[in-house]
Amino acid sequence: MGLITWMQNYQLAVLLETQFVQPRPLSYSVVRRGRSQVGLLEAEWNGWPVHYHVNLTTMLPERIEIKGIPLVREGQAYDCSDYVSVDGIPVPTRVTLTYGNVLRAKYTWKTTFNVKYRNEVFKRRPSADYTRDTWHAMPGTSAKPLRTDR
Repeated sequence: MGLITWMQNYQLAVLLETQFVQPRPLSYSVVRRGRSQVGLLEAEWNGWPVHYHVNLTTMLPERIEIKGIPLVREGQAYDCSDYVSVDGIPVPTRVTLTYGNVLRAKYTWKTTFNVKYRNEVFKRRPSADYTRDTWHAMPGTSAKPLRTDR
């Protein structure tokens, strides 16, 4: 297993495929989760197991689990809900991040569309020095210039 960066982890969680992050589907089955049944798409990326629990009616991810991350032996999970349609694409507006069995953070996403961004972020392999603002192209953000030695 290779190192997983923050940006790669995030891309796996929100199903954002790029040239460098493309989970490989392994199997699909219907399983019980709590009191209901869900579709379980088991995938792997770069040696990391990734499980997508999807609603059987909408086929939208309700939970994404990334297993075996260093320092978080039980893995981490993103619970997605409150989907809205943006140009026909369902986007979750509420995401809860959990590490193992202990709630560490809870996020309510505010979604912005048609933003300016640094195109090169999606053409280069993600780096550990990327931050949450690296992709911003707008002046006044805390984005650092991208290194060109990769």
